Amino acid sequence: MRVRYSPDFRQDPEELRNNVLVTASNGAQIPLGQVADLGVVMGPSMISSENGLLRGSVLMNVRGRDVGGFVDEAQRAVAREVKMPPGYYIEWSGQYENQISAKKRLELVIPVVFLIIFLLLYKTYNSFKEASHVILAVPFALSGGVFLLKLLGYNFSVAVWVGFIALFGTAVQTGVVMVIY
Repeated sequence: MRVRYSPDFRQDPEELRNNVLVTASNGAQIPLGQVADLGVVMGPSMISSENGLLRGSVLMNVRGRDVGGFVDEAQRAVAREVKMPPGYYIEWSGQYENQISAKKRLELVIPVVFLIIFLLLYKTYNSFKEASHVILAVPFALSGGVFLLKLLGYNFSVAVWVGFIALFGTAVQTGVVMVIY
């Protein structure tokens, strides 16, 4: 067990050893020095915990590549190189965690949105063929967007996916204009 007293109380370890009393199993008050080893050691300035467990954090910034690709590579390297003692685990969080959460949400939302758009187009034109013409503009817009991302060296991120959603809307709008005229 680690105990950290405020600076006023930890100036003299000998005083802590002799003057801090603990209750023994028989109810007697005995000095802490009789049941524990006291010492001054260098340690972290703060002990963090989460979910009742001690926590250590490693912070990093990723530049020049996508966060997801970096974390996937880092996870493989850590699994290969680091042997965790029993009771320890690694959790990747921050921007990566937000990206994974957004990806899961988009995997559900985007197909539902396409279905709703298609149904609205079908209802508007009363034609499967015309609704299909409009909705088929979206994969072509997607392929052009992916090509430009690669050409310009941008990385996939949540912001890029939001841009693709806007692109999909523009592609559908353009398709509607083309079907009308």
